[in-house]
Amino acid sequence: MMLVDQSLRLTLLDDSFIQRHDAAQTLTLASEDEPLYLAEKSVLAGTLPLSGIWMLFDDNSQLASAVQVKQASAATVIFNLHANEQIVTLAGDIHRLRRTCGSALKMVVREMQATLRYSDERLLLACGVNLIVPFDAPLPRFLTALEGLQGQKYH
Repeated sequence: MMLVDQSLRLTLLDDSFIQRHDAAQTLTLASEDEPLYLAEKSVLAGTLPLSGIWMLFDDNSQLASAVQVKQASAATVIFNLHANEQIVTLAGDIHRLRRTCGSALKMVVREMQATLRYSDERLLLACGVNLIVPFDAPLPRFLTALEGLQGQKYH
């Protein structure tokens, strides 16, 4: 088992460490990147970054690479989905990021055209997406949904 975003309490007993099993055993590590939004630029529908906490990237692959380079652990990462052909690659990137970055990373897919089928949505959710925003959601509703994710963790 790999723990990316947790701290375990250990006790030294007879020259070896054992894990403590008290109520405060597992602590979530605080993250400096939690207020950051890393997004593919088309998800903002042509608007400029909303503040200095937004970082925009030209495509999903640049975004996924930047998340790994920055070692993001609790930021909000927003991918676009323009075509059904992107789903397999996107699912792979999301799964890789979920495994390496942990459960506090918030990953969102914004559908830019009506492309997702039920099975595609289930795949993306199983790979680690926190939220899928449908193509017809206006920008204000999209931003409200992002606010609602803050502080949440992937199950």
